[in-house]
Amino acid sequence: MLQNIIPPRLKSVLAKRPQGSGGPWRKRALILCGLVLALLLIGHFGIRFIIWPQIEKSKASVERLISARIGVDVTMDDLRVSWTGIRPDFEIDGLRFNNSDKSHSLLQIQKIRGELSWNSFYHLAPYFHELYFENAEIYAQRDSKGIISVAGIPIHGNSNGHEFENWLMSQDKIVVGNVKLFWTNKLAKK
Repeated sequence: MLQNIIPPRLKSVLAKRPQGSGGPWRKRALILCGLVLALLLIGHFGIRFIIWPQIEKSKASVERLISARIGVDVTMDDLRVSWTGIRPDFEIDGLRFNNSDKSHSLLQIQKIRGELSWNSFYHLAPYFHELYFENAEIYAQRDSKGIISVAGIPIHGNSNGHEFENWLMSQDKIVVGNVKLFWTNKLAKK
């Protein structure tokens, strides 16, 4: 049926192969493309079915890793991961950033859920396609030296240091619900 639609002159042009188009280089390029595709598939299935499900089982390791990365003691009540569609999903209940004496939490979020972006694998840092969090309490303060910290993490007054702002603005979608922000200003003694 398709044979009747294509004009005879076009069929003859498509049937002829250009001179010098075959040979060993074409075969090598196809083998290379096949190997790259096979490595990508093995990597994808390894992350999806081996590495990602292990994260849920090692909640304590995830807490230590986040604590070491941001410099604040981090605890979680529950961590659940899944993979639906093309992106890995996660859900965290009871995320807390504790201060050094553990008298109260500097950041407390009752529920976080989201999807990681594929940019996370490229940058080896968390980038989110969607991030939802609700019922959060965030403590911020300015100490007597004028250094501002949010959730125990100091924000530097360096005009060239916009790493956090760039990271935050590069997220695809962030939805926040019911947030309380507590501010303490020790510089002005208020």
